[in-house]
Amino acid sequence: MGCGRQIEPGDRWQYALLAESWGYPRRVSHREVERGNWFVNGDAIVWFISPVEDGAPVPEGFENDQVLAVHGIGDPVRRKAGAVLNSRSSVVLEVIAELLGARKLYSLIPKETPGMPVDAMRRYLRRFGWVEDEFGSYKLLGG
Repeated sequence: MGCGRQIEPGDRWQYALLAESWGYPRRVSHREVERGNWFVNGDAIVWFISPVEDGAPVPEGFENDQVLAVHGIGDPVRRKAGAVLNSRSSVVLEVIAELLGARKLYSLIPKETPGMPVDAMRRYLRRFGWVEDEFGSYKLLGG
């Protein structure tokens, strides 16, 4: 996730379908498309969104509006050539999240997600300073 661009609202559905065709492990929700902040570069599509739906009960640890979840997937051709998430792209994700106002960035990967190598993904994120709690992997931002 090097230099890229923000995806305009009118183009997000197209990128959501592309993410699914690349193997994203579930349907991208209407809320994610309409309310998220979407970005693309030559390697990946990522989107940031509040982890709590409007009006839903707020779990402990999500009390403020400074928490974002990041979702994304790399282009399958690029994934075969090497890791899409690396030290540089990790920093880019963190900076974008901070610019969006986040102080905590989550990768919310439930253990029961079919077809997802959850333990491997969490181990991989640990390489970039992420830690886990009951919700998934997270990174504290801003210092």
